[in-house]
Amino acid sequence: MQGPPGPALVTRIIRGIVHRENVYLVPRKDGSLVLGASVREDGNPQVNVGAMYNLLDNARRLVPGISDCSLNEVIARARPATADDRPLIGRIDPGLVISTGYSRHGVLLSPLGSTLTADLTEHLPASAMLKDVDPYRFPTYSSDTLLEQSS
Repeated sequence: MQGPPGPALVTRIIRGIVHRENVYLVPRKDGSLVLGASVREDGNPQVNVGAMYNLLDNARRLVPGISDCSLNEVIARARPATADDRPLIGRIDPGLVISTGYSRHGVLLSPLGSTLTADLTEHLPASAMLKDVDPYRFPTYSSDTLLEQSS
């Protein structure tokens, strides 16, 4: 969304919980604001109007001035996740290491994921933690299905 002319409406990240729903506003250098985030797990790649309405209303309760902003763009993006919400990190074949499926936890798990992935890539001794993120921990996965999903 684009703020009204004049001083920036928001100059730092604002996070809040309104009606038990998370909402955040992130200012950009160009004066625009990023508003997030609604979450759903129905596989529909489209933006849900009801969720968007609730998100805008909750953000307006945190920062009433956003009522004067214009809406530039609405985007829904996938955050690949696994059934147990733990990433898939491991060697799939001699020349391929995967590190995926972080869902909403990517920033929080990036130090662990990067360390484990780097160790695998450099052929260093395996960490005991790899068993918790083993790509083959799900009985329906094989090296063929993992290779298909990573491409």
